[in-house]
Amino acid sequence: MSLRTVVLVIVLLAAVIGSRLLLDRPDADAGADAASAARGPGYYLRDATVLGTGRDGRPLYSLHAGRIDEETDGSGARLSDIELEYRAADADPWHLRADTGHISSDGQIIQLAGNVVITEMDDAVEEPTQVKAPDLTVNVETHFASTLHRVRILRGADFLDGTGMEAYLSDGRLLLQSDVQGSYQP
Repeated sequence: MSLRTVVLVIVLLAAVIGSRLLLDRPDADAGADAASAARGPGYYLRDATVLGTGRDGRPLYSLHAGRIDEETDGSGARLSDIELEYRAADADPWHLRADTGHISSDGQIIQLAGNVVITEMDDAVEEPTQVKAPDLTVNVETHFASTLHRVRILRGADFLDGTGMEAYLSDGRLLLQSDVQGSYQP
């Protein structure tokens, strides 16, 4: 073989090896697509009801949603058109409504957003207490709910407005944090 043929073979081999390495190199999008495909598309439910229980096995809440979409990262599920009936131990039940929300994968934290309305379902009271807020985070294990935003608490013609609220659902206490104003009709 001549020197010219040997050099030509080496150059061709280098070109084949180089192009093979370039074509086989994974890019970032391919890795993300592969990871997403491995997880699958996630589930979705329409007009679904989820029942949650406490550590003692007793029913704690019933969550109904027009749609539930699993988060593909495993963090929980997105919710829309939400109705939540929540009962803490032997306390009066609470009815919560919201446009959208999120439930954590362990079912412990429920975040509600958009036209949130909370109603205490106390049969002994003629006009139930109602709270309106733009959002609310509920910890179903600790029976605690809160928001940092402006809320309005209503009972009949009486109302209280405030910024930030803590709700202790097991004993029916609502605590407004600041800028509280209201009207009471005796």
